[in-house]
Amino acid sequence: WDQDLKNNVLLSSEIKSKMWSPFQFTNDFKYNKDTFLHGWASYYVNNQESYGFSGGNLAAYRYFPEQNTTIILLTNGYKTPAFDIIVNDIARMTISKLKSKNLTLEENILALIKERKFEKAKQAYEKLKKENPKSQFDNLKMNINGLANSCIWNDEVEDAYKIFKLNAELNQKWWIAIAGLAEVYEIRKDTLNALKNFQLALVMNERNEYRHNENLKNKIKELTTDHIKNE
Repeated sequence: WDQDLKNNVLLSSEIKSKMWSPFQFTNDFKYNKDTFLHGWASYYVNNQESYGFSGGNLAAYRYFPEQNTTIILLTNGYKTPAFDIIVNDIARMTISKLKSKNLTLEENILALIKERKFEKAKQAYEKLKKENPKSQFDNLKMNINGLANSCIWNDEVEDAYKIFKLNAELNQKWWIAIAGLAEVYEIRKDTLNALKNFQLALVMNERNEYRHNENLKNKIKELTTDHIKNE
């Protein structure tokens, strides 16, 4: 299938070009334009453009046209949605233009966080962002968020706080990171900082992603009431 796609058996080069062209959003589109095209997503790995999809997080297909290279990842299940991370790092380790540059690997950042080496993780993340100015790292930051949540589930509140705080510092415009920090502030009984960050997350989440704003409003109301009672 991959060879037939490359050799224009399945689709002509003209159709593929149209398929991989950016979706034309309306002029009044309020939010950031994403990288989803016409059935595919566009990914940049260290300025190397690729096309593919990893929906469901059970399999991933990624094609790098400049190198005529395909990465296919097949699995029989998952615990965390890390497949874009894996594909990106495979590209960094195998594509000739990339593998000799000692590039930052996304998996290494997760490993440093698991080892509680937060300052090194921060430095590596900042280096990764400089190497990949066109990337949003949605997969990576969501996995960092997941590591923090796992600490909460294991009653490792201080480690959770440090990871949420790191994620919020590295992704200051991402409402999920801010909401996660608010949650751990609440667990630590730091009501004022919890309120501050829940309010900030609500403002940031203009699109009401995951329909979560009602939960944020309820949490703000609850904490405000408790704070007034305790004064």
